[in-house]
Amino acid sequence: MKNTASTATFGVEDLDGAALCSEVSGLSRDALAIAARRYAVAHQWCITHPLLDDGDAATFGDVRLPGLSGCDSRVGGEGTPGVAVFAVEAYAATAGLSTGTAAQILSDALDLQHRLPRTWARVVALELPVWTAAQIARDTTRLSHNCVNWIDQQLDGRGYRPKAVDETIRQAIATFHPELVKKPETGKDDWDVRVNHDAGYAPGTSRLDAIGDSLDLEKFHQLINDEATTLGRLGDPDTHAQRKAKALGVIADRHATCQDTLDLTSSDSDAPAGRRSGPMTPEDCPADYTKDAVLDAMATARAASEAGAGPGDTSGPTLADVLADARATAEAEYDAANAARAAAVAAGFGDPIHPTTGEPVPATRSYVAAKLYLHFTLADIIRTLRGDLDPNTKVVDAGRLRAQLLSLVQDWLSRLGSNARITPVIDLNQHWAVDQHDPPDPMREQVQLRDQHCVFPYCTIPATRTDLDHIKAYDPHGPPGQTNPDNLACLCRGHHRMKTFTGWTYHREPDGSYLWTDPYQQRWRVTPGQGTTPLDPPDEHAANLAA
Repeated sequence: MKNTASTATFGVEDLDGAALCSEVSGLSRDALAIAARRYAVAHQWCITHPLLDDGDAATFGDVRLPGLSGCDSRVGGEGTPGVAVFAVEAYAATAGLSTGTAAQILSDALDLQHRLPRTWARVVALELPVWTAAQIARDTTRLSHNCVNWIDQQLDGRGYRPKAVDETIRQAIATFHPELVKKPETGKDDWDVRVNHDAGYAPGTSRLDAIGDSLDLEKFHQLINDEATTLGRLGDPDTHAQRKAKALGVIADRHATCQDTLDLTSSDSDAPAGRRSGPMTPEDCPADYTKDAVLDAMATARAASEAGAGPGDTSGPTLADVLADARATAEAEYDAANAARAAAVAAGFGDPIHPTTGEPVPATRSYVAAKLYLHFTLADIIRTLRGDLDPNTKVVDAGRLRAQLLSLVQDWLSRLGSNARITPVIDLNQHWAVDQHDPPDPMREQVQLRDQHCVFPYCTIPATRTDLDHIKAYDPHGPPGQTNPDNLACLCRGHHRMKTFTGWTYHREPDGSYLWTDPYQQRWRVTPGQGTTPLDPPDEHAANLAA
C-alpha cells in the first residue's frame, strides 16, 4: 500500500528505481551546496559590517559564555578583515542562532576564505563538506597566518581524512609554534567537573561530567560501582546503572558526616551551639555514620556468606554478630581519628594558619548550598493535601533544578533534613517601585526569576549572569518610580550594550513577552522560558523593504 499522506506535497510519490536514486544523490549534493552557501553568506555579512578605524572589533568576549567573558580574541584569525562590534549579535538574531554559535560561524567563514583558500575551493567544488572545513578553521584560528597557509598546502595534497588533518596540525604547531606544544605531564586545560541541571532529562534529574586524571577517575568510578553493588545486596531493586547514580549521594552524605567527625579540637569558645567542645567520642558522632558502618559490615558479611556458603548453609554470621562487629569497627575508627588528629595538632600539622590573621583555618565543608526556587499554584498544594496529585502535573520552571512535582520536592526536603532552609515566597507579579537607578536585591531577584534568561532573541544566558536593563531609559531628572519590575528586563552584557548603542529597540508586552525590532524593522517575540518567534518571514520582509 502506498502512503502518500506525508509525501504528496513534495511531488515524490511517483518516484522509484533509478529516478529515486537520482533524487537521493541530488539532494545530497544540494545539501552540500546549501551548507557552503551559508558560509559564503556569513563571510559577506562580515564584509558588509567592517571594523572602522575608530570602532571596536567583535570579539569572543562578547559571547558571554563561561570562561570567555574576558576573552579579547577577535572573530577571525590573523590576516582576516576585522568585524564591527555587534555584527555577531545581529547575525545571530537574523539566522535564529545563539550568539556563541553565530560568532563561531562568522569566524570560520573568515578563516576559510582568507587563511585556508585551498580548503575553501574544495568546499565550493562540493568535494569537501563545509562542516569538515569549518572544523579545520576552528582548530587553527589562533595559529599564525604562515602556519595555517602551510597546513592548507599540506592538506590539499594529503587529503582531509581525520587522521591526516590531526597529524598535519600537530606537525605545524611543532614547527611554527613550539611554545604551544604541550608536555606529556601537562594537558590539564580541560580538567573540570560540571553539573548541568538543565540537560533536558526527567524532573529532578541532572547531569554530572568530569574530566581529570585517568587513575583518579577510575578509582572514583570503582568506588561508585562498589557502592552500587552494596545497595543491590541490601535489597535496592533498581538496576546497577541506576544504583551507581544513587551512590553519588551516598558518598556525598558519608563525606559530610565524616567531616563532622574530624572536627575534634574545638575550644569552649568556638564550639557551635549545642555541641560539646574537646575530643569527640563515638557517642558524639552522628547516627548516620554508625548506620553507614552497620550497612557496610552487613554487606561484607553477606558477600562472605554468598561466596562460601552452599545451598542450605546457615553457618554465616547472624545479624547480632554483624551489628557487634560494626559497632566495634566504628569505635576503632573513631578512636583512630581522635588519635591521628591529636598527633597532627601536636606535631604542628593541624588546621592551616591564615597568613594575615594567624588564626587556624578549618577545612571547608559544603553541603547543598545552591538555592532551589519552587513555584506552585494553590491548586497544586490542595491536590497534594487531598492526596490526588496528578503525576503529570507541572509547575513553572524558574529555578536551576527545575523541580516539577510536589512529591519530588517532598522527597528532597526529607533527605536534606536539617540542611533544608525555607525562605519567604517571592511574588513574581508584585508591582512596586523605587526612585533610585539600581534596583534593590529583592526586585533584582524577582525580575531574574521572572525572565529566567537574557531576553534578547535566541539568547539563553541565565538571568543570574545578566544585567538588569531599564527598558525605557532611566532619567535622573524624570518622575519617581522609574525603577520597577515592569520597566526592567534581563540582558546579558553584550546584548545590553547592543540595545544601548545601536538601533535595536524592545518593549514588554502585557502577557510578559518581549517584542524586539532591529534597524531593518525585522521583529521577534521572546517569551521567557519558551523561546523566540520571528514575526516577519524573511521572504515577506525582503519584499516589504523592496516596496
